[in-house]
Amino acid sequence: MRNDRASRRYAQALFSLAVDHGRIDEVSEDLDRAVRALDELPGVRSLFTQPLMPDRIKRDLVDKVFGDSISQLTRDFLHVVVARNRGDLFDQIRERYIELCNDYHGILPASVQSAVPLSESELAELSARLTRLCGKTVSPRCVVDPDLIGGVVVRMGDRVMDGSVRGALRRLRQRLKGTDLSSLRPQA
Repeated sequence: MRNDRASRRYAQALFSLAVDHGRIDEVSEDLDRAVRALDELPGVRSLFTQPLMPDRIKRDLVDKVFGDSISQLTRDFLHVVVARNRGDLFDQIRERYIELCNDYHGILPASVQSAVPLSESELAELSARLTRLCGKTVSPRCVVDPDLIGGVVVRMGDRVMDGSVRGALRRLRQRLKGTDLSSLRPQA
């Protein structure tokens, strides 16, 4: 909980700076590059979280690891993050920043599970319907789940829309549990 609040505060601060400098998308790309670089260098990631390491060394490490691959604005921000021993929040800060960017641009990410891969036209139609429903541009990310049997399950934020056969069977089972079946008679 504490880390989530901290990552939100840092992401909001960076987002405000990016808006002020007109570099929202550039900073987003910088954060993506930074996290990819840290994934490739797991030993370096752990150095950013060492509280006993002097800030000067962490700052130099940020400059050496990221160099000119990220903007000065993002690099200065990362200097502050590691100086405050919050290097362990890089991934969470990036996630929160992306949420802020999506909100700013009116984009709502959606997770779409389907029993079979959706065609481009099916995905475009689904995206258009969801966009009309939500009033924001929906950006779907698709995953195939054969256990759904058929249909789709869409997750947007805390909303879930289950249009799958598996979901319909589950709802039918719940309704039948509450039904008194003793009154049913077999048909002749």
